[in-house]
Amino acid sequence: MISMEDRDWAISTCGEGIYTYDDSLLDELEDKCISKLSDNDYFGACKSFISISEDAFTFPLLSRIIISLIVIFLLLLVQ
Repeated sequence: MISMEDRDWAISTCGEGIYTYDDSLLDELEDKCISKLSDNDYFGACKSFISISEDAFTFPLLSRIIISLIVIFLLLLVQ
């Protein structure tokens, strides 16, 4: 959430987001987005937020897919 009136921002999470948006990711978001918000570059800040978030959610998903494929492959080898 961005409050343009108070010049403040906040992130709220629930579900899987609680685990995905850990302290290190929140620190990275703050480092990349706050300076853009301070420069009134709201589009750039949002674009950075989306990019960082996309990376955070894509990596675990790819890991699950790869692990699933490896398990399937190993099960096929055992047969």
